[in-house]
Amino acid sequence: MIFYGLLAILTSIFATITAKCKDNISRGVMLFITVFTPSFFAAVRYGIGTDYFSYKQGFTNLELGWGSNSEISYKIISELIIMLGGDFQLLLFIIEAITVLFIYFALDYHKKHLNVGIGMFVFMLLFYQMSYNTMLQVTAMAIILYSIRYILEKRLILFSLFVLLAVTFHFSVLVIYPFYFIYQLIGSNKKLDKFIRIILYVLILFISYYYDIILTGLVPEHYKHYLQRDPSLELGFGVLILNLPYIVAANYLYRKFKENCNVFIFYYCTYFVGFILNFSIYYASTFAYRLSWNFIIVQIILLPYLIEKFWGNKRYFFGWLLVFFIIFTWWYRYFYAQNDETVPYEWIFNV
Repeated sequence: MIFYGLLAILTSIFATITAKCKDNISRGVMLFITVFTPSFFAAVRYGIGTDYFSYKQGFTNLELGWGSNSEISYKIISELIIMLGGDFQLLLFIIEAITVLFIYFALDYHKKHLNVGIGMFVFMLLFYQMSYNTMLQVTAMAIILYSIRYILEKRLILFSLFVLLAVTFHFSVLVIYPFYFIYQLIGSNKKLDKFIRIILYVLILFISYYYDIILTGLVPEHYKHYLQRDPSLELGFGVLILNLPYIVAANYLYRKFKENCNVFIFYYCTYFVGFILNFSIYYASTFAYRLSWNFIIVQIILLPYLIEKFWGNKRYFFGWLLVFFIIFTWWYRYFYAQNDETVPYEWIFNV
């Protein structure tokens, strides 16, 4: 826990310094350090992350010329590394570096409204260890998070290109594409806003319940085992407890300070869709649960935005309460519940 905590703090400090650099040279150097630090430790890990050996076996298969059913970007990057004489650790480094780079760019785009360092801290606590397991999906999620800027700027072609890039890492992120068109309707009319949100939430509930009928013909073959529900899971309150404080904080900000800008509403609605899908793990499939993270990734923008607004309005208690709850979520998910199997940290130098 101390290792991951210190790594999160260090990376967040580097990201903060990078965002404040005035000239391109110092900014470039600090950005390199920001990306290199978490990527290095992701690269030299050994056996860390539930799917670690599956990724390693896929890389070995490509080395032996046996082929792989992995995503196209994974295969292209792997084959380039093999061609250049690199190893599996280099692959891990490159994938993580791509992830962290897109996370930073997404935060930097919003730096007038949030603290980049806090945003990176949220990523390092809530998603970095996840990237040790669902490596390619988290990379795709990072690209999608960055691509949201083109939704806000109403640049459909660029948004489509980045979604296409993300899909080459993980097919599931395609679910975010319709949100470009949903955003165009937000803010045009308050009653229409509410209507759109209600329809959207009902639709998500419907899809998550009838996932087996809707998704069977759409999901690639190597994802279909995720369409099965885990019979060991019973209805519980874990998902609700880990999300409710963020939902309450966003609603409080919206009502108390009339924080009704379209960007904030969009990120909140996107997160709430993720929450609904996240909750569906109790009655739907693992795939619906994994789909949820493509929306929940906006926590990296939404949470530092909320914290900044609370602090800016001298509601320091609420801001710090959110920070402490983020830390609690991190502890619960990765250390208490042992999600993604990332503790204790082991690296190749001990093997």
